[in-house]
Amino acid sequence: MKNKPINFREIVNYLLGKKYEVDNQKFRQLLYQYFTCMNDYYDVINTITNIKAYIHKDEKILYVETHRPGLFIGKAGEQINEIQKYIQDTLGYDITIDLRESRLWIGLYNS
Repeated sequence: MKNKPINFREIVNYLLGKKYEVDNQKFRQLLYQYFTCMNDYYDVINTITNIKAYIHKDEKILYVETHRPGLFIGKAGEQINEIQKYIQDTLGYDITIDLRESRLWIGLYNS
C-alpha cells in the first residue's frame, strides 16, 4: 500500500494536538474480514454507512456510522469488544471505536 504524503496541515494539527483524519482503507478491510468470518455478517455490513479514522494526541479513533448500532455492539457489548480486540491484535496498537447512529432514515420514522 502506498503511503499518503503528509501535508503541512496534518503536521500543524499534530503539533497543536488537534485531531486529523487518516486513511481508513485498512480499517474497512479489517472490519470486512472480521464480519465475513461470522454467520450473520451480511446484516451487519449492510448497516454500516460510513467509516472514518482519526488521530488525536497519539490516540487512534475509529468512527463507525451505522443504521443499527445494536447489531454492531452485540449482546452486553461483547461483539464491539471482540472487534476492538481483533483490530488491536492485527494492527499492533490501541484503538478506540466510536459508534454513531446514521441520521439518514430517522426522518421517515418520526411523525
